[in-house]
Amino acid sequence: MPAVLFILLMIHLVFVRLHGVAKIEGKDRKKLIHSIPEHFYQTLIIGLFLLTVLSALTVILPRIR
Repeated sequence: MPAVLFILLMIHLVFVRLHGVAKIEGKDRKKLIHSIPEHFYQTLIIGLFLLTVLSALTVILPRIR
């Protein structure tokens, strides 16, 4: 499974490099959007939020046997 995820991630990165990055809503369309600072931090914040929510759910609702 990790190998499949790694391959899919590499394919995704190739497509991002070939086609460019999507524009962020609410930003000036004429302005160049840099992929590293804006998209990386946005993805990082969303990922950390989801990790926190999932971690809280595992503590609050443990597996019942």
